[in-house]
Amino acid sequence: MLENVSRNNLWNVADMNADSNGNIVEQNIYVTPDNDKGSYSGVNRNHSIAPSSSVYDPYYEDGMDTVNSQTGLTDAQKQELAILMLNQINHARMDRGLKPFVMTEQKYQQAQVRASQHSAEVFDHNQDDINSAFGQDQYENLAYIDANNITNMLDALSSADNTLSSMLNADASSDWGHRENFLEDTGTLSANAAFGMHLTDDGQYYVLTFDYDLSNPDSTPNMMDRIAQYQAMGPITGDSHVVDNSAKINDLNNQISNLQNTLASQQSKLQNLQTQLQNLQAQKANVQFDLSQLNADQQAEYNNAKYTLNTINDWKNGQLANINKDGHVQEAINKLNQAKTSLTAEQSKLAQANQDLKNATDMQTQADTNLQQAKDGLAQLNQVLATKQAALQTAKDNANASANQAVKDAQAKLDKINGKIADLNKAIEATKATISNA
Repeated sequence: MLENVSRNNLWNVADMNADSNGNIVEQNIYVTPDNDKGSYSGVNRNHSIAPSSSVYDPYYEDGMDTVNSQTGLTDAQKQELAILMLNQINHARMDRGLKPFVMTEQKYQQAQVRASQHSAEVFDHNQDDINSAFGQDQYENLAYIDANNITNMLDALSSADNTLSSMLNADASSDWGHRENFLEDTGTLSANAAFGMHLTDDGQYYVLTFDYDLSNPDSTPNMMDRIAQYQAMGPITGDSHVVDNSAKINDLNNQISNLQNTLASQQSKLQNLQTQLQNLQAQKANVQFDLSQLNADQQAEYNNAKYTLNTINDWKNGQLANINKDGHVQEAINKLNQAKTSLTAEQSKLAQANQDLKNATDMQTQADTNLQQAKDGLAQLNQVLATKQAALQTAKDNANASANQAVKDAQAKLDKINGKIADLNKAIEATKATISNA
């Protein structure tokens, strides 16, 4: 009931005596002015509306709002009734500028323990029982809700409202203590309050407890947030089925985060590959410069190896470009965002995102393999180059040795000729001397 009323705006915020046009649940319970508490004469709050007579009817689900007259309210129904009652009290508080109460799940469960205690049933504010239920002292109201003629949640709310109205507007016999607890000025503190309910053994009444303290609320969720959460979901139609996808949406958001982390990792690997490629290109440039001394056959062999390496690099760059584009991951993110409104679509798109991620990982692995093959090919090319250079040096050394020997032989011939020239010069000088003597 709480969800359907919240999502379909079925709150009756108009005068409670007027036709509410099917807006059958109050948010603003009537409270007499503080300066004229005794003026209350009762307000007609006809909440006991059969489901079939209200526009609320299309939003009923099987058995949701039916109350078992033998076993009483279920825990889920008690929670809804507690939220509806505290919502009314909080609106009365906010009308007076007071901070609304918080009702945490832990406090609610403690309140159920308190309502089941015998002292609560006999309206005894027993300090030991209060401490055993809540672990500390509490501000407390005790009352009965008439359980007769309650067949559905609207009946239960009507009966509970009668009790609340009495404690707020007809409490002179208790010196207005119940009213003061409901409308206590807690300043800036978020007091943690809760209603507890327990069916008496004879099935005639629910023991109603209201307890709060001024300590900080515990860390469990505030049950009053459910109203805003339901309202944010928007109206529902008669044939819709409400599904709580919050846990699955959280799981999908976690998977989005994991995909983004994987993308960052892939981009880091890409940067490393690009650095390695730049180093290989620098090494290739140096090798090409040294190869200028090779002959035509060696140059042809080098060019073939260079073509093979370039082919591998072009393929690798194409693979890296596919990895570098975040289109696959972005598509998965977009699909996962759309999954918040359609669970079936979410699961399908998530599967596609996981497949895209696997493909990207496979491409990265293949790129790493190809890069290693390129490195191995370059190492082999360097080895061939070293062999060719050694052969070239040997040829140079052999040529130099042959040239040196030829120089030596020529020098020997020159020395011999020079010796003959010297002998001829001596003979000429001797002949000149002979001619001079003659």
